[in-house]
Amino acid sequence: MKCQHCGQEIPDNASYCPYCHTPVIRIKPKHLCSNCGAEIPDGADRCPGCGAKVRRPNKQDRIVPNFRLDNENDKNKLSLDRMPLPEWLQPYRQYLPYLPLALLVIVEIIYLMVRYS
Repeated sequence: MKCQHCGQEIPDNASYCPYCHTPVIRIKPKHLCSNCGAEIPDGADRCPGCGAKVRRPNKQDRIVPNFRLDNENDKNKLSLDRMPLPEWLQPYRQYLPYLPLALLVIVEIIYLMVRYS
């Protein structure tokens, strides 16, 4: 298992990372009935609340993004070069890093127009 904070390999039974001392948080997801919302115990094939048959998700049901990280060491930065874009947006790919700033400027202009009109 790898530490979510520093990325070092840590033992599976560790309660904290021995390198950066970040606590290891283990979350066990609950299985809820899609019919009535009752919690379904592990291994049950029927809902205890309504008796509906339990359908467990498999790996094919999971949504996986089709863009990749720049490299394994830089997990906080997504590559804009590999991110899928609609065809009409392809010519503007080089301007994508400036999009948040442009939106901020547009919102500020609209705010000033409304305030002083």
